[in-house]
Amino acid sequence: MVQKKIDISAYWLWTGVSGFGGMFVIAIIIGLMMGIFDFMTQPGNSYRMISIVIIALLSGLIQGILIGNLQWTILHNWIPVNRFFWVFLTTLVAIIGWLAGCVPSLDVLSSTSDTLFQTNDATINLLMKSLIFGIGLGVAFGIVQWFELKSYVKRAWTWIIANAIGWSIALMIITLAFSLPVQNTALLIIILRGLFSGLLAGLFVGSVTGIALLTFYKSKI
Repeated sequence: MVQKKIDISAYWLWTGVSGFGGMFVIAIIIGLMMGIFDFMTQPGNSYRMISIVIIALLSGLIQGILIGNLQWTILHNWIPVNRFFWVFLTTLVAIIGWLAGCVPSLDVLSSTSDTLFQTNDATINLLMKSLIFGIGLGVAFGIVQWFELKSYVKRAWTWIIANAIGWSIALMIITLAFSLPVQNTALLIIILRGLFSGLLAGLFVGSVTGIALLTFYKSKI
């Protein structure tokens, strides 16, 4: 059962940690991309797709472990979820999500020289795709974490809805940031833009899932 009342301070802590986690994950991903970008975009490089898959695997692994542990660190003060299963399931979904959704995006990124998407229609089309994929990813995160939460709170299914809403908007934010022009743009600006998008996306996921978190103490088993 919920161990004690989840108050507004927990909400702000959860939201802030989510924002930091999102920004840190984007920073790692930018580092990985910069580290092997030249290699994976060389013409005729037969290892190009392998390089992209490596980025996706490492990104999912880092995101899952970081976000899972940060969430558990806060959550276990109120809900005694199992740390191993929470982090393991979160990491598993993160890896699958990166492989399923970001490999095509990285492939497109590696083949363009100015912007990720050359027309407004293409950008809008991808934003819609990121919205749909974000819903799917959020549902996946919500379901695997629901398996842990349902033993301690009633209406744990609200966690699935909250994640679907949060991740759908979060992926649109990140997609929009990376669709902006990169040619003739200072590297520092590109990095800061990526970090800000990660922070904003993380804050949005945290704020929405935090609302669900606040309701759990009212529905304890």
